[in-house]
Amino acid sequence: MQPKVRKYLDLAIGFFCGLLVSGLALLLIVSINGQQGFSLSPAPSPAPVTVEIRGGVNNPGIYQVPAGSRVLDVIQLAAGFAPGASSDQVNLARKLIDGEKIIISNQGIINVDGNSSFININRANELELQRLPGIGPKIARDIVAYRTAHGPFELPEDLMNVPGIGEVTFNRIKSIITLVDP
Repeated sequence: MQPKVRKYLDLAIGFFCGLLVSGLALLLIVSINGQQGFSLSPAPSPAPVTVEIRGGVNNPGIYQVPAGSRVLDVIQLAAGFAPGASSDQVNLARKLIDGEKIIISNQGIINVDGNSSFININRANELELQRLPGIGPKIARDIVAYRTAHGPFELPEDLMNVPGIGEVTFNRIKSIITLVDP
């Protein structure tokens, strides 16, 4: 073998031997300190969901429940339905959304035309939106167009970003609109 090649071969062998000795020394130090090497920790659990429940429950208030909980879970935490409260119009299986407010009246959930539900401004069509006081065909069409262009409303107050809906109209309808299905 040529001396130049031999020199590079010796250098490569020396480098790999140095790596091997360093790795063994590190392993020895770790085992002396009592560490077991690497361990994988479980994935963090999702943050809890905080919701407010009012009206026809025995203990209204603000509750924290695990992510993925259902309306039924928070009603049970609130000691169940109050006497006379109706569960017929409440979707007990719906998953909860962080920060939402659930209102259950003693007659079920009531809106302006006597139907037992809020109007979900993130899902209602133009005809359903026109059931809201002060909302005619043009504003209902504008609400749907705004929602299509900007995505679902994140807060009820975001409805005031729709042209034609000011504070007066919003205050008239805010108690009968929702962002989620009841």
